[in-house]
Amino acid sequence: TVWNQEGRYQGSFDTDLAERGRAQADALGTWMKDMPITWAFASPLKRAWETAERVLAPRAQAPRLVPEASFREIGHGSWEGRFAVDIAREEPDLLKAWREQPASVTFPGGESLQDVADRVMPAFGALEEGLKDEEHILIVCHDAILKVILCAMHGRPLDDFWKFQQDPTAFNLLIRDAPG
Repeated sequence: TVWNQEGRYQGSFDTDLAERGRAQADALGTWMKDMPITWAFASPLKRAWETAERVLAPRAQAPRLVPEASFREIGHGSWEGRFAVDIAREEPDLLKAWREQPASVTFPGGESLQDVADRVMPAFGALEEGLKDEEHILIVCHDAILKVILCAMHGRPLDDFWKFQQDPTAFNLLIRDAPG
């Protein structure tokens, strides 16, 4: 997004994709066009929704795209729309905590990582639970959401959040272990 390029916190603020983001989504769609996808879910935020539409566009038969509100980005509260450099100057202690012990932070007017986990993991679990062996799910969401899911899947505490790197338009392939 333009805000990514400018170094602004977005969180759950509904920003549009920039041209670079559109090109990344188109490239991912072309790369993924022959991968099987049975179900497609996306955060309802515009940047994720448009990414999902572009990823699905090259398919001869794309699944219907379903909005999933639980996959919207973390609410950064009063940080949303602000430049990272301003936050570093104005709220250095909270920024330090966010970088070093992210599970300890609740954004003013926003969410904590535990809040995110509490809304994301039940939705993710329900999708996984309903998935048949031959089915595949596409989920298009946001980096904080993915990092919370990855922490849970790897049995890691939320303070390990920063150990998972997610670039814009990152692709993660999650494979469920066979029962037994």
